[in-house]
Amino acid sequence: MEKIPPYTLPDFGQITVKHSARRKTIGIKLKSDGTVELSAPEHTPEKRLKEALEKFTPWLQKKLRELNELPEEDKELKFEFRIGGKFYFCGQSYVLEKAENNNSSVIIFRDGHLQTPADDPTLIKNMLEAFYRRHARRLISSRLEHFSNVFGFSCRKININGARSRFGSCNSRKELNFSWHLAMYPIELIDLVILHECAHFEEMNHSPAFYRVLAGYLPDHRKRNKELNKWSRKLSAYPK
Repeated sequence: MEKIPPYTLPDFGQITVKHSARRKTIGIKLKSDGTVELSAPEHTPEKRLKEALEKFTPWLQKKLRELNELPEEDKELKFEFRIGGKFYFCGQSYVLEKAENNNSSVIIFRDGHLQTPADDPTLIKNMLEAFYRRHARRLISSRLEHFSNVFGFSCRKININGARSRFGSCNSRKELNFSWHLAMYPIELIDLVILHECAHFEEMNHSPAFYRVLAGYLPDHRKRNKELNKWSRKLSAYPK
């Protein structure tokens, strides 16, 4: 259930409140467009909501300043599924072009050009996902083979999924899962996710021992993780 309460905050406008029976505490989120969303347990009294907003206001103001101070290249991108729209592939931005004399039913990347046979936004969106899925599997398989030769580990199976907030996972059977969204990211960040999951072959946790294993594979993993967070923020508006 979603409710718009009868009050606003200076600099943020009207506040959206989302109630959920699953929530136990009140939480708040500042979206990239500067709007605020308050999440609360079901039947939370209006008085408690107002008290929470008052408590969160200094934090919101701090986050808004940080958002406004972000370099243009780090700000959230907007995506339009049309000819002329801009999309990322392996960390580079490309303008989607109409493929001429192409009977293909898929989006292709050729000679530095991203080309689509379709004009319809829904078709373009679906074709882009298929494109990213294909190339995510190809890129990850290739890099994983390289790292397996360098570090001597192996996995049983690779799955590609559509996860948004979890780029990779590993189970005790050494089966790896990766998000197709990684195909938008620079190769050095794809490597980070791959090696992070492969480090779980030795340590199925995030203990200091795990990070020692990861540092052995990738000494600059902390620096790369900061970059991954920047890219995640930039690409976070890609539609589900």
